[in-house]
Amino acid sequence: MKNKFYSLLPFLTLLTLFLLLRLPKLGLDMTHSDSPRWHIRSHNFLQAVRTGDFAKTYQHNQPGITLMWLGSIHEFHFHKDIINLSEPFSNYQTYLKVDSGSKVFLVFVLLVVFVSQLVIITRLYGRTASILYALLASTEPFLIGVDRIFHVTSLENYLLFLTFLLLSFFTKEKKLSVLLFASLTFALSLLTKSSGLVLLPLFAFMFFRSDVKSKLKAGLTFLAVTFILYYVFFPALWTNPAQYLTKIFSGIENAVYKDTRSMLYNNFLSLLYYPVLFAFKSSPQVLIVSCLALYQIWQKKLLKERLNLLIYILLFYVSFSLSVKKIDRYLISLLLPLYLVVALYLEKIPFKAQRVYVLLTLLISLIISYLYFPVFSSYYAPYFGGIKMATKLNVYSNSGQYYQHAATYLNNKENLNGVLVPFNKESFHYTFKSKDKLQDRVDKNTDYIVTSANKVADGSLIPDRCKTIEQSFGSRVEKEIFVFKCVSN
Repeated sequence: MKNKFYSLLPFLTLLTLFLLLRLPKLGLDMTHSDSPRWHIRSHNFLQAVRTGDFAKTYQHNQPGITLMWLGSIHEFHFHKDIINLSEPFSNYQTYLKVDSGSKVFLVFVLLVVFVSQLVIITRLYGRTASILYALLASTEPFLIGVDRIFHVTSLENYLLFLTFLLLSFFTKEKKLSVLLFASLTFALSLLTKSSGLVLLPLFAFMFFRSDVKSKLKAGLTFLAVTFILYYVFFPALWTNPAQYLTKIFSGIENAVYKDTRSMLYNNFLSLLYYPVLFAFKSSPQVLIVSCLALYQIWQKKLLKERLNLLIYILLFYVSFSLSVKKIDRYLISLLLPLYLVVALYLEKIPFKAQRVYVLLTLLISLIISYLYFPVFSSYYAPYFGGIKMATKLNVYSNSGQYYQHAATYLNNKENLNGVLVPFNKESFHYTFKSKDKLQDRVDKNTDYIVTSANKVADGSLIPDRCKTIEQSFGSRVEKEIFVFKCVSN
């Protein structure tokens, strides 16, 4: 028993660290611009399930079903007072309570999936590789930042990577229970967001490459059970499956061809967006060792051993790079398999070097936490020029960082006539109590303008009478949100 405890101690320590970096001040850190929409969709989803109006459980083409189930369960058990309201988040304090509780619930769900990943990684690659993977995933600031928002991104990718690990384990152990578990996690991932379909060629390749006796039967069983579970957990499909599946696939087409973002990275430059973003959003030791790990694969001819992981990374990298829609949080799809590649590299280096790397990672994590906690999404590598350089290279994105702080600041102001928030209005709106004072344009009643650092460079945004910065918010490294005070002419 004592030996078992000591063998589990590194995992328990890292899982505690996982929670310590994700739970404190959750809900008081930031409101992502998409989070209010997902809270509203979850509320509508709950109403549809309760009333039996199953068609209305379709709320978005992503489709976000797994996240809405979680949001609905949380609302049903902890916020019964808003269940029957048509506008449940008109009160900013109610929104903050629901947002905070939903995030805590989501983080614990991610923890369960993360623990499942570690169990399978231990069985596939050994205890050391699993510990090193846990270290990387627990401490990287970008992953922490996305895990702390109520959104589909982390949930989808944690489930999807677990599916990949389970299928890898199935091809090794050939247990039906493992295959069925993989179908469940894949269904839940696709119900969260459809981008996991990108990995179908990889999954087919894994079945084909395995020594499973009936490859076709195993593959068809995996797909059939996945579809059945997808159907069971998606009530709108019970009413008109063709209609809602068409809407979902139309959303995929729109993301690939029509929803243009990050114009700088169109054409061949699109291949640079995610590598540049990775450089800015990674801690220095992870960036360096990631490059070494990928180089080692070619140098020591480890391609066959790492092939599935590399295909996983490559499929997402190519599909996201070629898509006209560039969003920073999509980077997570590449990170989890990359962290495992890095862990497998670190596993082979001398033990003393491993200890140095672990201590260095913990030290750097402590420094980053001190500088950026609780808004880890504000981390842009300062040694590359931070937010200013990231803005110039068009990889900076403010998806709500510190807008909530500005709203809290202005909530204490009396006799406001007007506040203009030109961008990320949702991140401000739901945490601001005087919603009737929000404006769509500057006029004589405007008292304050709230905007982010990347927008301040546009001089035309701020009129001359509003040039005074009354307050600013950001990390200990650099300010990100500015509150401009307007004076009477």
